[in-house]
Amino acid sequence: MTARRSIGFTMVLAAALMILAPSAGAKGGQGPPAATVIDSIQFFDLQGNTKRIEILGGGFNNGAFPVVTLDGTIELAVVRDSATELSVDVPPSTPDGDYSLMISTGSMSKQNASTPIHLGGTISIVCLDWYETTGPNHHIHVEGFLQDENGDPVIGAAVHWESFVDGEIWYDYSTTTFKYAGYNHGESCPIEVAMDSGATGQNCCIGGATDPPNDSRSCPSGFYEVIVISVQAPPGSDRRWDGITPDNGVEFVQP
Repeated sequence: MTARRSIGFTMVLAAALMILAPSAGAKGGQGPPAATVIDSIQFFDLQGNTKRIEILGGGFNNGAFPVVTLDGTIELAVVRDSATELSVDVPPSTPDGDYSLMISTGSMSKQNASTPIHLGGTISIVCLDWYETTGPNHHIHVEGFLQDENGDPVIGAAVHWESFVDGEIWYDYSTTTFKYAGYNHGESCPIEVAMDSGATGQNCCIGGATDPPNDSRSCPSGFYEVIVISVQAPPGSDRRWDGITPDNGVEFVQP
């Protein structure tokens, strides 16, 4: 009888120890590290020709202190870090160009992440193409064409402009650039511009007609022109718009 009681007590004690024993995760977070991921980045210009990159993601503190580099060779100074955010400064002497932004918090593959970025450069709106479409509804349209400092297409830029008719604002328009030659194929632009640019969406005059005459889908006659308000570079790019709206405008007569 005593032996049975001893065995029973031993089993109960072992079970109690199993319940009370802390897991690996409870011992100071010693479980498997979370994956390091990069969700988005943003660029800021500081004084002294220094550029700061704000990185959002996850797993930035899942091992050793994060090491951030460009192409694995140019180390960036980490000025602020948390599990989901990093702020790093790029050395002022770093040349403009394409790089792989790399983050490492350990030797495991999931403790490393990278994303392509571009430092420096400019974006230009090289042409604004005005054109008419005919038929039951006679409309006037405009499309923009964007290139970078190398004359290459800028795809994924966010463009905001205002359309005017005879000096009065008619349409507040926002769009993203795509890799295509435009609905009108840039007929009023040099041929190389349309083929080697990122084109905006098609801004039709009817979009601004909140109270069209006689309830028809028509646009007023007058002189149409565009003033560009802003251009934001595609994700991962530090390029800046040169601030220039190219000469544009067309006289439109509603038949």
